Amino acid sequence: MEIVTLAARGQMIYAALGSGEIEAGAFSADYRFLGPREFGLNIIDTPSPGYVPVVAGCTRRLVTEDRRLVARVVQGYVEAIHFFKTRRSEVVPVLQQFLGFKDRGAVEAAYDFYAPLFQPSPRPSEIGLEKLLRDSERRQPGTKSLSPADVIEPSFLDELERSGLIQSLYGG
Repeated sequence: MEIVTLAARGQMIYAALGSGEIEAGAFSADYRFLGPREFGLNIIDTPSPGYVPVVAGCTRRLVTEDRRLVARVVQGYVEAIHFFKTRRSEVVPVLQQFLGFKDRGAVEAAYDFYAPLFQPSPRPSEIGLEKLLRDSERRQPGTKSLSPADVIEPSFLDELERSGLIQSLYGG
């Protein structure tokens, strides 16, 4: 199995989104530094306490054309958060390989820092959304001002919560 480094993955996602090759991607906080310089995209705000800046996004067109696919991705995202939070002994070695860190202690410290911050139901941050909207308006002057409701689609998480999946993952 090939493991793509975090840096390579982020660069591929930004480049593909920028060129229109893909319509969705997930980004980690580290790309708040690289994205604007290399790809002209700044979708991640500087983290504030208690905020895990990981973004999963897609176009409205994809939601309309294949809602079932987007729902499965969101469910997978929620299940991956649960796995990350609850399976430390399995996550740390994979995370170490993925990040390319030789120092296992650094990976364990990163895990210990981030695991409690991930929300079981990963709702978008108002701070991050406001930053996204301001950056969008700066990049495209004269375009319609957007509201958070224009860029988020909470129904996927709402459906997972109503189905009881999130509660069942965490023993609720």
